[in-house]
Amino acid sequence: MRLTSLEAFEQIKKDGTLSKLRMKVYEYIVKEGPCTQREAIQTLSRFDVEANGSYSSRFSELERLGVISVIRDTISPSSGKRVSVYATTGNLPKGKARVTKQNPTAEDSIEYKALNSVYEKCKEENENLKELIKGIVNGFIKGGGINLELYKKLKEYL
Repeated sequence: MRLTSLEAFEQIKKDGTLSKLRMKVYEYIVKEGPCTQREAIQTLSRFDVEANGSYSSRFSELERLGVISVIRDTISPSSGKRVSVYATTGNLPKGKARVTKQNPTAEDSIEYKALNSVYEKCKEENENLKELIKGIVNGFIKGGGINLELYKKLKEYL
């Protein structure tokens, strides 16, 4: 690896100019050297199961930002298809490092906010329901039978 790649990596890491997933992909390529998407994704996914499907898009984004580039093509041993091998360029990101979506995200929608509000209310009601059931069960365990007040509250939920 060229010295400029290491310097660029340190500068990018220091500035925080890449999003979290882009930085993980970029750091992998810096540390492991030239690689295919599959090689990087297989390794990265072992340590970050939640982001498994999110890594593949980061390659084209990093390429567009100018921090990685395709250096050659090779034949994948697993698929037999032609795949690209990526390496760092030694450049700092050009343009906007964070791509902003033109459309609002689902979390911004009124429907999402309404559903989230209902979800939170259900969680709260679920906790209340758990407490009522626990009180009724504890009454049986202690041999006291059904606590009529708790039973009436439980019937309100049902």
